[in-house]
Formats: sequence, C-alpha cells, structure tokens
Amino acid sequence: MLPEDNGITPESSLVELGIDSLVAVDMRSWFHNELDLDMPVLKILGGATVAAMVEDAFVRLSRELIPNFKPVAEVKADEAAPESDNKSVKSEESTDSKFSSVVMVSMDEGSQQGTATPPSSTGPIVDDEKDNLGAVKPMPTFVKTERMAYGASQFWFLTQYLEDPRHFNIQFCLALNGSLNNPRMERAVEELGQRHESFRTAYYANEERLNEPTQGVIATSQLRLETKKVTSETEVDQEAQAMQEYIFDIERGEVIRIVLLSLSPKSHFMIFGFHHIAIDGFGFNILMVELSALYQGQELPPIRSQYSDFAAKQRQAVENGSMADELKFWKTAFTKIPDPLPLFPMANVNSRRTMTHYEHEEGTEVKLDSKTVAQIKDLCRRNGSTKFHFFLAALKIFLFRFLDIEDVCIGLADANRNDTDTDLTMGYLLNLLPVKFERNAKEDFSAAIKEARDKSYAALAHSRLPFDVLLENLDVPRSSTNSPLFQVLMDYRQISAKLPLLDAQSWGRQLPGRTANDLILDISDVTGSEIRVNFKTQQYLYSRASTEILLKSFVQLVKTIASNSKVQLDKLPLFDKLEIKAAIDGGRGKSI
Repeated sequence: MLPEDNGITPESSLVELGIDSLVAVDMRSWFHNELDLDMPVLKILGGATVAAMVEDAFVRLSRELIPNFKPVAEVKADEAAPESDNKSVKSEESTDSKFSSVVMVSMDEGSQQGTATPPSSTGPIVDDEKDNLGAVKPMPTFVKTERMAYGASQFWFLTQYLEDPRHFNIQFCLALNGSLNNPRMERAVEELGQRHESFRTAYYANEERLNEPTQGVIATSQLRLETKKVTSETEVDQEAQAMQEYIFDIERGEVIRIVLLSLSPKSHFMIFGFHHIAIDGFGFNILMVELSALYQGQELPPIRSQYSDFAAKQRQAVENGSMADELKFWKTAFTKIPDPLPLFPMANVNSRRTMTHYEHEEGTEVKLDSKTVAQIKDLCRRNGSTKFHFFLAALKIFLFRFLDIEDVCIGLADANRNDTDTDLTMGYLLNLLPVKFERNAKEDFSAAIKEARDKSYAALAHSRLPFDVLLENLDVPRSSTNSPLFQVLMDYRQISAKLPLLDAQSWGRQLPGRTANDLILDISDVTGSEIRVNFKTQQYLYSRASTEILLKSFVQLVKTIASNSKVQLDKLPLFDKLEIKAAIDGGRGKSI
C-alpha cells in the first residue's frame, strides 16, 4: 500500500510507514506462520525500525532454522579455547560473516442463515418467531453451547431493550466487474458458512440455565447465496434498502445473508447483510479474503479458535483472575470517572432524554486534499506517530476547544486479536477502549500527538479486559440517556480501494450499525494515499445541518494543524475567517 516513491530502508520506523493495529495483527500472524515466532503487536507498533525487528526476530529464532549461527558470546568463548579448536571456529566465522538475512513480508490486504434461504425482498416487518401458520418456530438442535461472549452479550441485552431490532444490522455492498461463475460462488458461500461457527450460531436465553445468555452452535450452516437478476441500479438500491430493513432471527441462528444481483453477464452487485452480534470490522476483512480464495478453489488454513472457544477462554480469564494486571491499569487510569460530555452549542435540545432507539445523522464525507494528506504524513513521521494518533489528538483538541470541560474520554474500537489463535476467528471480538485526556491548552500539537500515541498504546497493552467487565469494576453509573464512560467514539479504518474479488469496489451507502454515542468520528484511510473524514451524530441531539457545521469545523482544525503544528492549542481557529465574517454579516441583516 506504500506509494512507489516511499522506499523502505533498514532504518525506517514501522509506524512511520503507516503500520496500524490491524496491519500489525497481519504481521504478527506472518511471524507465527512462517517462523513459528511470537511477535507481540505492541512490539511492532512501538516505534521499532525494520532493522531492529529483524534483529529481534533473528535472535529469538529456533536454532534449527539457523544451524550455522553462533551468538557473539559463544564465538568469544571458542576463541579463548585451545588453538586446535580455533581453526574450526575461524572456518565457520568466515562463512558466518557473509551471512545476511532479508525478510520479505507479503500480505493480502482485505481493507477494516433460517431453514430456508430468505427472499431477496423482505416485505413488512413480521413476528419472526412464528411461521406462516402462527405456530412458534422450534429452536434448532445444538452440537455445542457456551456462555455468550461479553461482546455478543452487549448486543443481546440491548436487543431486548431497544424498540427496533434492526439497530444492529450492518451492511456492505460491492460492485463486481467481470464474468461470474454462479455455481462456484454458491459453493464458496456455503463453505464459508460451514467454516465459521459464528455464522451457524444461535444467541438465546437458555431456560435450562435460568435464562443465561447462551450461544449454541448448529451442526450445518443454513447460509446460501441468494441470486436475482436486476435491470437497473435503482433496483439494486431497493434491494439494499430491503436488506437494511431485514430482521435477523438470531435466536435461531440466522445472522447473515449474502445476495448476488446480476445486471448483466459482466456487471454484478453483492450485498452482505449481518447482525453485528456475529461479526466485526476485522472479521469482514477475513470474510472478503476467504470468500475470494474459496471462489478460486484455494485451500484455506485451519481455524485455531472458533468463536465459542474464544468466548469460553475469555470468560475463564476474567473469572480466574488472570486479567488482574489489566484491571489494575484501568483502575489507576480512571480514579475519577468523567462526567457525561456536555452538548455542543448547536444541539436540538437542552438535555438528553431516555433512548429506546438509536438514529444517526451523517455529514457529507470530506476527502482531504493531497497537500493536507502529505502534511499529515510528514508531521507523523517527525513525531514517531501514525495517522491514527494524529486524528485522535485532533479530536481531543476539537472537543476541548468547543466545550468548557477539563477532561474528556474518547472511545476507541480495538480488534481484540491478542494472540495468533484468533487471527482467523469470526465473531464479535471487538473491544472498546476508553482513553482519557486532561486539558492542557499551553501544549503544542507535537506534545498532543505524542500523548495520543502513548495513551493509545498503553490502552492496547491492556486491551484484553472486556469493556463490560471494566464498567462493572469501575462502578461506572449506567444511564438510559447516554453511553457509559464516553460519548464520543473514533472509528479509524485502513481499507483498500479494491477488494480481492473480481476487482470488487465498495458501492452505495454502507451501513456500519448504530450506537448510543453522541458523536462518531469516522476516518477511512484508503490505500495509504486518500483520507476521508465524516461525522455521525445522534439524530435527536443534532440536525443534519448541525452535523455538517461540526464536520466542517473539524476539517478546518485538521488543515490548520497539518500546515502549522506549532500553533498553541488554545489559539487554533474552529472556523474559517471568511465564514465567520459572512455569518456575522448575515446576523446583522447584510446580504451574503
């Protein structure tokens, strides 16, 4: 994903090359699969150079892989031995002195179910628990049951509470160019559904265990490719809307649908619909890579840990106390729980209200100009940080400049793949990490981005503790009016412009799912060269116009920082001077 003019040297820092936590997981997997070496993600993200990573890996490699290598201490010991031994040592030393190791890393980048196949058009909302005759549908037979994973249980509880069960639908649409072999794609989809437990798992209250939230694995996947011919992109839009409105029967294992719409023999659209309980953003990257491989008839590596295995291991780790270090870290970081975030001045209401459904307003996505992107990259290189850290620091400053607060907590989404066993695990493994900042208006942006880097890395180093367990142990007050601990979330994704399936490209409006947060900063870093920025706000709090104002202000702040990072933070303008003048003139009744 690096541009051709950005060469890699042994002295290059990995973070300067744009490595983020998702790519670091891929690199860790490469070290494990190719060299049988455990390379922690934080070591990859910790600012090490390429040369330092190679040296560290080489020193820890199995001696069976490098039989001619001798550590310096052993060579010196041999040199002190009798002369007869030195000859053999010198002979080996002359060979070793010419030995060099070059590590070539090659990774495929992906970016960030019912007894019968559901129809491609859903129709009106009906009671999914009953069949056409009004009888209650029977529960499926399970080959394995497990207490629900912490992340899945969040969705399950909210599904019972919220008025609309479609709140946690997520959707992704692709445009496919080229001839498509339908039978091969049908087989690939069926194999994908059978391969991953998460796509054949029911999420339900187990009456035999006092209604304990449980995930039950069904023996045979019910996922099938739904196909339909269309005559226009308008029909594709209609099918995408129908998918958004679909109600998944998660209690009976219906959590995914894949619809293939064919406009012509060489023009197709594929709509993926999921309930969020069964997949996260990292999982979608896995899905795209594997679906492409299965379609091409390639053999896939075995899955070392299925979602039920992850759920059991996670709960065991919490209950046996092996997460004590993580808990100690978070208790130290949050000796004081931040107050809920004040509302922005342009809010629709004066105070929050009880939420029984979530709806988002979305701004018009802004693509940063190439000059600003280059300035951001240069600023990150000079400060040993990544674009993720840049936007986290910018968001912190934006909140402090707009709101009269002394501290702020921002939520981060972590893929939560902490060991190589979960690299191919499909399910909702994602964990939320709260990062708290205190106001320091006198610092410049270089200090702010380094603080963002250090705090986010510290959070990642203690990311195993499930967010729900963290809230419980911190005794965070729960409220039906706002999300706990933080009300602003930053969602940063590195994605590829083209996906590994018939030169597929994303198409139409994607549906990432809805949350209780006041504000979501959505950053899409496309192929390392294009950055798109957007805001999503809670609809009852902020209008579309207010969301656009906030987004425009944030982009103005980003451009100002990128062009001059030495500006004192409390001096950073929130709006363009010409726009301020035009607004003042308009308020005075002058023509604009």
